[in-house]
Amino acid sequence: MHCHTVSLSNHPNTMLEPFTIEFDYTIDEFSKTIHLTGQVEIHHAKTHYVVANIMTRSNKIVLPNQYIKKFRGKWVHVDSQHPSRLSISIGKAIDGKLAQ
Repeated sequence: MHCHTVSLSNHPNTMLEPFTIEFDYTIDEFSKTIHLTGQVEIHHAKTHYVVANIMTRSNKIVLPNQYIKKFRGKWVHVDSQHPSRLSISIGKAIDGKLAQ
């Protein structure tokens, strides 16, 4: 799938280029948290975000690409339309980056 960056009219500081986010993700019910980074692009056709190259501090890719969007005020996965700890963590990082 080819991704394009586009402007987001509802964000005051629009990013025209892909950008990197950092976020913490709790991976289990015992609150084990890892710090991750990912490369974010907005997909023009469906207005969702593609988060690729999600990796640890040691540059090991640990998750496949994630496809998320904001739906009714919540960050959800495009395929299921449901939020998860991962989509919420990534979404908060995207919101933070766009607010800069």
